[in-house]
Amino acid sequence: MKLPVLRILLFFLISTILPAQAQETSKYWIYFKDKGPQALAKKSIADRSAISHLSKRAIERRQKVLGKNNLAQFSDLNLYRPYLSILAQQGVEPIVASRWLNAISAELKRDQVVSLRQAQFVEKIVPVRPLYVPETGLKAEPVFKSDQLDAIQTTIDYGSSLQQNALINITALHDAGINGQGVIVGMLDTGFSTARHTAFSSLEVLGEYDFVKRDSVTENESGDVISQHNHGTETLSIIAGYAPGSLVGPAFKSQFYLAKTEDLLNEVRAEEDNWMAAIEWMEAQGVDVASSSLGYRDFFDNPEENYDYSDLDGQTTVITKAAQMAVSKGVVVVTSAGNEGDVFSFPYIGAPADGKDVIAVGAVTSKGDLARFSSIGPTYDGRTKPDVVAMGVGVSIVSVGTSSGYRTGQGTSYACPMVAGVAAQILSAHPYLTPLQVNEALRQTSDRAFSPDNQYGYGLVDARAAITYWGPAFSNEVDYSLSADGIVLSTRCLVGAAENVQKMELFWRLPGDTSFNVASMTRLDSTLYSSSKIAVPPQSEIEFYFSVEVSDKGRFTYPKDAPGVVLGLPDDRNLPVNFTLEQNYPNPFVASQSATTSIRLSLVESAIVSVTIYNILGQEVVKLMDNAPMASGQNAQIIWNGRSASGQLVAAGIYFYQAEFIRSNGDKAIFRNKMALVR
Repeated sequence: MKLPVLRILLFFLISTILPAQAQETSKYWIYFKDKGPQALAKKSIADRSAISHLSKRAIERRQKVLGKNNLAQFSDLNLYRPYLSILAQQGVEPIVASRWLNAISAELKRDQVVSLRQAQFVEKIVPVRPLYVPETGLKAEPVFKSDQLDAIQTTIDYGSSLQQNALINITALHDAGINGQGVIVGMLDTGFSTARHTAFSSLEVLGEYDFVKRDSVTENESGDVISQHNHGTETLSIIAGYAPGSLVGPAFKSQFYLAKTEDLLNEVRAEEDNWMAAIEWMEAQGVDVASSSLGYRDFFDNPEENYDYSDLDGQTTVITKAAQMAVSKGVVVVTSAGNEGDVFSFPYIGAPADGKDVIAVGAVTSKGDLARFSSIGPTYDGRTKPDVVAMGVGVSIVSVGTSSGYRTGQGTSYACPMVAGVAAQILSAHPYLTPLQVNEALRQTSDRAFSPDNQYGYGLVDARAAITYWGPAFSNEVDYSLSADGIVLSTRCLVGAAENVQKMELFWRLPGDTSFNVASMTRLDSTLYSSSKIAVPPQSEIEFYFSVEVSDKGRFTYPKDAPGVVLGLPDDRNLPVNFTLEQNYPNPFVASQSATTSIRLSLVESAIVSVTIYNILGQEVVKLMDNAPMASGQNAQIIWNGRSASGQLVAAGIYFYQAEFIRSNGDKAIFRNKMALVR
């Protein structure tokens, strides 16, 4: 019996004297006990620097929930540099430094873990957990073809995406001109490929970052699996795609930040520090809504990496803490519930769907029946989850790798961006709402609000009811018609299905006026109201707001704080009267040896005109019109055959066309549009 004991003793001795460089490393969170001695001193350098990294938009958004005098919180303070210096001396370099957690993630050897746990400034050291990217290749379920779809009259041709939009009443918002304009949405996913597909031709991306490879490229790079960016591209197309006749997303006029947080090489796992870094980055950039179609699961090989069901209590996992922190700073966070509803051993939602104020989205079929795979509640502490449901079976998405192809997919991953899009629409009409108010509107207007359960949550979303929950919703843009003797203003106003508009009025004034004039507005259709002609010179500045009286709800103004806050016409409001550049037709343009697309423009005053095609890099492709004189009242139809200045057919992709009008006084008016060229 002595030999085995000796072998065990020898193995122990050898393992303790192995050189440090021979030890394997793992990723850990190192939590600090504080942020230095001056962290809590108001008006200190630390306090002032706490919000120095925030964009103006982020500060404005935070004011809704924190007030002007409480923007800087302990969670915003920088990490204490002397602590980082001590770690650096021991060879520990941060991978992710989180202000919110007061922690860094780093690769540590076993002996470093043991040593650092004894450091006075270290609160605790725990493994960085992996996350789960829901599968998209689930077995197909039949898509219900409703005869009622043919009877739906809409202002947009949704193509195969009509079902997913109509099921939760998004079409009513689009008909009223509410499309997410003015709202910034952050997408956290596996990566994004947007340059080629026509559904993204009007997409406006404000910034993107790859938190896996630490660069600004979120599409596939060297070393990525071929499907790396598919999931993110598909979820983005659901919320932001705009290709009438094929696919239209609820928030197609929102602006976007894109974050690649998942690495599919690692057995469809991601790590929570990537997600943590991404949500902090997005919050600082000023996003209003964050959409994340991923979650945490518990079936990983290493038990140390797992959270238990008891950890899904809304306040334990790192990713849920991060999501809740974002909500507390004014961000609406929407996430998928998960695709494990039919996994007997663990059918529950994951993290961050367990967050108290995180909007967890389950999936239903086009009939409104719960999808078999949609994860269920409750959370470990007994709260109802998911929060709401949307269509997640047979959802129309882009076919990644094509320029104009589409397919269908299923999963709560695809229901999530539909609801995130509705949240963006709500904020585009009511920018003053807080995340909790948006959450309340979504929950309390869903079809099971009076009897929520742990399969459907509060039920199927009703976008129209949700957006009018806090009052009437006005269109994102005001239409106007200018003439030599005045202006006519028009707007759309959406009220609840059972409500009626009693009176709509326009209040307006010119610079120097101390009081507003009042003009009644006439209802032209179910949502459109137009003023009579107001005697205002075309180039005059004008301030205005709207007032509406709604049955059973009273009087509302738009903007909400009018007349303290009023609207104004764009600075270039006189230009459309004089010059017009129309969208090319056809668009997308299928380039071939004989195909062409036409660009129309018109002039009310004479000018020198140039029309130029540019590629997506801003490089000139061909000049179709070069300093040509055009007379007042003249129209022109310019033809492009898809060829460069050298006569070669250009590659498929997104192109810009620009018309420059030089007036007789030398002033320039420049108009630009996008077109998509496919093969």
